[in-house]
Amino acid sequence: MVAMAARSADPPAAACPACGDGHARATPTAFADPLLLCAACGHRWIVDPAGREPPSGFYDDLHEKGLINPLPDDVRRDFLDERLQLIEEWRRPGTLLDV
Repeated sequence: MVAMAARSADPPAAACPACGDGHARATPTAFADPLLLCAACGHRWIVDPAGREPPSGFYDDLHEKGLINPLPDDVRRDFLDERLQLIEEWRRPGTLLDV
Protein backbone atom coordinates (compact mmCIF):
# COMPACT_ATOMS: atom_id res chain seq x y z
CA MET A 1 0.00 0.00 0.00
CA VAL A 2 1.32 3.46 -0.85
CA ALA A 3 0.84 6.25 1.66
CA MET A 4 -0.59 9.42 0.19
CA ALA A 5 -0.35 12.84 1.74
CA ALA A 6 -3.66 14.24 2.87
CA ARG A 7 -4.92 16.94 0.54
CA SER A 8 -4.51 20.32 2.14
CA ALA A 9 -7.40 22.73 2.17
CA ASP A 10 -7.20 25.39 -0.48
CA PRO A 11 -4.84 28.08 0.81
CA PRO A 12 -5.95 31.68 1.14
CA ALA A 13 -5.36 33.88 -1.88
CA ALA A 14 -1.69 34.80 -2.04
CA ALA A 15 0.06 37.42 -4.12
CA CYS A 16 2.06 35.98 -7.01
CA PRO A 17 5.81 36.32 -6.36
CA ALA A 18 6.38 36.92 -10.09
CA CYS A 19 3.78 39.58 -10.98
CA GLY A 20 2.11 40.52 -7.66
CA ASP A 21 -1.42 39.60 -8.80
CA GLY A 22 -3.64 38.37 -5.97
CA HIS A 23 -5.83 35.92 -7.87
CA ALA A 24 -3.96 32.64 -7.33
CA ARG A 25 -5.74 29.31 -7.19
CA ALA A 26 -4.68 25.86 -6.03
CA THR A 27 -3.79 23.34 -8.75
CA PRO A 28 -3.52 19.53 -8.54
CA THR A 29 -0.29 18.21 -7.04
CA ALA A 30 1.03 14.95 -5.61
CA PHE A 31 2.73 16.78 -2.74
CA ALA A 32 1.36 17.75 0.66
CA ASP A 33 1.91 21.49 0.14
CA PRO A 34 -0.58 23.17 -2.19
CA LEU A 35 0.71 24.29 -5.58
CA LEU A 36 -0.65 27.71 -6.52
CA LEU A 37 -1.23 29.03 -10.05
CA CYS A 38 -1.33 32.74 -10.87
CA ALA A 39 -4.33 33.55 -13.07
CA ALA A 40 -2.56 36.60 -14.51
CA CYS A 41 0.87 35.29 -15.56
CA GLY A 42 0.70 31.48 -15.18
CA HIS A 43 3.52 31.29 -12.62
CA ARG A 44 3.25 28.31 -10.24
CA TRP A 45 4.69 28.21 -6.73
CA ILE A 46 4.37 26.67 -3.29
CA VAL A 47 3.65 29.00 -0.39
CA ASP A 48 6.41 28.88 2.23
CA PRO A 49 5.22 26.65 5.05
CA ALA A 50 5.41 28.58 8.32
CA GLY A 51 7.33 27.01 11.17
CA ARG A 52 8.60 23.96 9.27
CA GLU A 53 12.29 23.24 9.78
CA PRO A 54 14.45 20.30 8.70
CA PRO A 55 15.43 17.75 11.36
CA SER A 56 18.52 18.54 13.45
CA GLY A 57 20.80 16.17 11.49
CA PHE A 58 19.72 17.43 8.07
CA TYR A 59 22.94 19.35 7.35
CA ASP A 60 25.40 16.97 9.09
CA ASP A 61 26.33 15.20 5.85
CA LEU A 62 27.05 18.54 4.14
CA HIS A 63 29.31 19.62 7.02
CA GLU A 64 31.19 16.30 6.94
CA LYS A 65 31.83 16.66 3.19
CA GLY A 66 32.94 20.29 3.56
CA LEU A 67 30.09 21.58 1.42
CA ILE A 68 28.92 24.27 3.86
CA ASN A 69 30.54 27.66 3.25
CA PRO A 70 32.77 28.33 6.29
CA LEU A 71 33.24 32.06 5.58
CA PRO A 72 31.83 34.51 8.14
CA ASP A 73 28.74 36.35 6.89
CA ASP A 74 30.45 39.74 6.45
CA VAL A 75 33.35 38.24 4.44
CA ARG A 76 30.96 36.19 2.32
CA ARG A 77 28.76 39.26 1.72
CA ASP A 78 31.79 41.28 0.52
CA PHE A 79 32.82 38.41 -1.77
CA LEU A 80 29.33 38.13 -3.26
CA ASP A 81 29.07 41.93 -3.67
CA GLU A 82 32.31 41.89 -5.69
CA ARG A 83 30.96 39.06 -7.86
CA LEU A 84 27.70 40.90 -8.42
CA GLN A 85 29.55 44.06 -9.41
CA LEU A 86 31.55 42.09 -11.99
CA ILE A 87 28.39 40.51 -13.40
CA GLU A 88 26.59 43.86 -13.58
CA GLU A 89 29.47 45.40 -15.55
CA TRP A 90 28.91 42.86 -18.35
CA ARG A 91 25.14 42.57 -18.37
CA ARG A 92 23.07 43.58 -21.33
CA PRO A 93 19.95 45.72 -20.92
CA GLY A 94 16.66 43.87 -20.87
CA THR A 95 14.87 41.32 -18.76
CA LEU A 96 16.22 38.08 -17.32
CA LEU A 97 14.25 34.89 -16.90
CA ASP A 98 15.25 33.09 -13.69
CA VAL A 99 14.26 29.44 -13.93
